[in-house]
Amino acid sequence: MKSPTLDPKTPSRENGPEHGTGNDTGNGTPNDNPKPTNIAITVTDQAGTSITFKIKRARPLAKIIEAYCRNMGIHDPTSVRFFYDGIRIQQEDTADSLEMCVDGRIDVHVFQEGGGD
Repeated sequence: MKSPTLDPKTPSRENGPEHGTGNDTGNGTPNDNPKPTNIAITVTDQAGTSITFKIKRARPLAKIIEAYCRNMGIHDPTSVRFFYDGIRIQQEDTADSLEMCVDGRIDVHVFQEGGGD
């Protein structure tokens, strides 16, 4: 069986689509699903209280942690822990580094120490 050969006019990664034909994304670079620049992140505590924040994907999530603590009257941010998909969020993490979806949800848990006999 003979493999098909591409017509030189067929858009591909090498030659790209022609501008003005309706086969381009407007900026000349093929892009199937561009990630939005801003996303909405809902922060939910153990009681079910939720606050939604809009943030740029590349901004550190420490901004959300600070804003949540300020809105909820938490004076010591180290008294709560923030998790996304079971992963603890660090101060330097971003939505991009955690590969968060557009409508991501962060869970907040009160820090508990001990528990042993």
